Amino acid sequence: EQSYLAPAFMPAYYDEKKKAKDPAYAGSEEVKAKARADLTFTLDLMESTLSSANAPYLVGVFSLADLTMLCYFQWFEPLGFADEISKRPALATWWELCSQRESWKFSIGQEVYKLPAPDA
Repeated sequence: EQSYLAPAFMPAYYDEKKKAKDPAYAGSEEVKAKARADLTFTLDLMESTLSSANAPYLVGVFSLADLTMLCYFQWFEPLGFADEISKRPALATWWELCSQRESWKFSIGQEVYKLPAPDA
C-alpha cells in the first residue's frame, strides 16, 4: 500500500509545506482534490485488509507496515483529510489504536519519557 500511498499523498504534503514557507501562497485546492481522489484506492485497500483480518494491524501484529503508514497518516488532519479516515471504520480503529501507542507518541514528541534515577 505504501507504494500507492506516497505518490498520491506527497503532492498535497509538499503543497502544504510550500504554503507554510510562503505566506503569499494560498495553497492549491486542485492539488488537494487530486490527492484526495488518488488516495481512495489505497485507503479502500487498507480498509478491506483491516476489515477482513482477525487482527487490528495491517499484517496481524504491529509491524513496519503500520509504522510506515503512520508517518503519512499523522498529516491527514493538518491537510484536511481526516474525513478520509473517519469514513472507513476499520481504518479509523487502526489509526486510533496505532496513534495511541506510547512508542508512537514518544516518536512524534507528544510524550516524554523520564528515565528512573539510578540506584545509588
